[in-house]
Amino acid sequence: MAYKCEICKKSIVHGHWVSHAKNRTSRLFYPNLRHATILIGNTVTKVKLCLKCLKRAKLDGRYPVKKTERKVEKKKDSSVSAAVTPKIETPKVEPVAPKKTKEKKEKKKMETKKVETKPQEVSIDAIVGRKK
Repeated sequence: MAYKCEICKKSIVHGHWVSHAKNRTSRLFYPNLRHATILIGNTVTKVKLCLKCLKRAKLDGRYPVKKTERKVEKKKDSSVSAAVTPKIETPKVEPVAPKKTKEKKEKKKMETKKVETKPQEVSIDAIVGRKK
């Protein structure tokens, strides 16, 4: 089995085990490969991918490939099935107005907000007890 990603060509890397006494022994670092069915161009193909490429494919929307996408591609190839399938019109749905949560939050803030009063100015003489 070839340990190689088919997209980024990541493969086995040679390295060393290093002990506490600095003894070096040969070892191999293998890529984290997975078999996946992804959409490349307009075709669905099985490939071996490293997880970095698989994550990238998920972000691009190429993985996982839905069963409906596979069937659609087969129908496009045959002109007979496209002519036989009836077109179904979907009803238009009007968007629902968003709830007025901001206004409710602002009202709650106003209710819970305490009224701040400025403290009265007090002179040092009044605190110490000196008389004028």
